[in-house]
Amino acid sequence: MRYLGCLLVFCFWVNIGYSQLYKSLELREIGHLLETNSQKYNYEIRHDDSGVITHIGLPVFNKNQHRDFPAEIYDFVERYNLYLRLLKPADREQFIVDKKLDVDPLKFFLTDTLCNFSIHETPDRYSIIWKKNEVEVCKFSFEKSYSLITGLNITESQQEFRCEILDTAKHYDFFAVVDYKKLKPSEDKQFKILEGTKYQIDAMSSNLYFDAKGKEPLNDFKFPVQTVANLFGGLFSGNFKLHITHNLYNYSKVEYDVELHRFVSYCLLNDCNFYFGVESIDEDNGKIKASVVYENTKLGYNHLLSIDFDSMILLTKKGVINCSLTTFIPTHNLKNLYYEKSTKK
Repeated sequence: MRYLGCLLVFCFWVNIGYSQLYKSLELREIGHLLETNSQKYNYEIRHDDSGVITHIGLPVFNKNQHRDFPAEIYDFVERYNLYLRLLKPADREQFIVDKKLDVDPLKFFLTDTLCNFSIHETPDRYSIIWKKNEVEVCKFSFEKSYSLITGLNITESQQEFRCEILDTAKHYDFFAVVDYKKLKPSEDKQFKILEGTKYQIDAMSSNLYFDAKGKEPLNDFKFPVQTVANLFGGLFSGNFKLHITHNLYNYSKVEYDVELHRFVSYCLLNDCNFYFGVESIDEDNGKIKASVVYENTKLGYNHLLSIDFDSMILLTKKGVINCSLTTFIPTHNLKNLYYEKSTKK
């Protein structure tokens, strides 16, 4: 119910002047174009449980074909197959330039569910190729951009993030994918490390930590840095809450509280990779300043948390963790933002 109420508030301003609720301004624009277009299209429309339109598109993918990529990508292509048809030719050409698309729209309109297709991925872009009888019908290339693919502007994305975080009920099960054979002892042999990878800067890694026997996740006041990394990596949750200051569009902010397990599970269940890095440690007061990144390579975004952690709460296994949150940072902007934040200390 929390999510429904939040979503209805979110959709109210999207609905101004129209009888139908839409998830985004882009969907509202497509809906308006459909209302004013004389040509009829056999398009697909989806609603959520509250009747809000969450998708409008013209099917070009066979539903029975195996899909290895996020559903948002398929929805995006089918949404744009309809959207581009509805635009006037001159507007369509400018739209393609503005959105940095690489596609011949007339060939794009020849694609349908009878075509075979393949999706090719680079760090920055997707390319989809449709073929019929082994002859290429169309190639469509587009940026790995969360706002482009989902059709949500930054304000809509931030609002949806907050609503979904507060509504998340599922727990991420890290242990289903742990390979205990890969654990390595630390230099002092006091614990074991599941070595991960580094991300953009040496300070950020996805390392996780286990006890000296390699049986349990490290959850020990004596090892606060490793324990905090495990918390945000989803190895355990404890009874902790995040007090979040969410940095919003146009330099505004909103504050809210959410259980740590909800936040971490939401990010990891949405195919984000976890990275953790310490900025500073005040050993006298047990204070740790650190950064946490949740990176989604498929949709090209990052969530960045800057946390102030009082290691004393590890003694009671409960407490509040203050943090600043910036969501949906394009991957190419993250390094600059991290260094900008670091130099402002």
